[in-house]
Amino acid sequence: MSLKKKMKASLFVGLIALSLTACGSQVDSGQEPGNQTQDQNQNNGNVVKEPEGEYTFSVDKKGVNISQTQGPVKYTIYNIRVATFKPDETYKNSYKGKDVLTYVEMDFGMENTGTDKISILPMSAKLLFDDKTQEEMDPLKSDASESELSGNAKIQGKYAFYIADENNAKHFKLFCRGPVSFTDDDATEYDNYELDIKVD
Repeated sequence: MSLKKKMKASLFVGLIALSLTACGSQVDSGQEPGNQTQDQNQNNGNVVKEPEGEYTFSVDKKGVNISQTQGPVKYTIYNIRVATFKPDETYKNSYKGKDVLTYVEMDFGMENTGTDKISILPMSAKLLFDDKTQEEMDPLKSDASESELSGNAKIQGKYAFYIADENNAKHFKLFCRGPVSFTDDDATEYDNYELDIKVD
């Protein structure tokens, strides 16, 4: 492997280690998209009360199946939910100091259609808005810690984003770093993912 390839490989492994430290939990690959449960909450119709605040859900789009394939890995968004989020005063500073934000939650999956193990980084997901701003995923509310896929394997997870401008939540691109395939003497980096998503 050339020095340049070694440096790229080392950087990718470092990013994976950082993402695992930040999240610390793994996706249950046997769990169906959209069936993940929320613990210790009060659910009253479209209103969900959590310790960090109150979510009032207004959008629940199932089976949107927006996907893109880079290399052997297919990346899909299955379901999208949108809520108005009012943070509890105790945690307000952790949510941009805002009284109200828009919360966007998406169930995603990655499928390795090849036979070789490949490195992935779903933790790198962020939203790219029409006004050229962007929003990083919330690592505590998301479930996106997987870092590799065996041949012909699948993973499922969840993204969560808190958006200050409600207009930005209507249309955005979901960015995620592309997969990387390592061999004994080389590394192949595939293009990044950008999924165009319209919520309204």
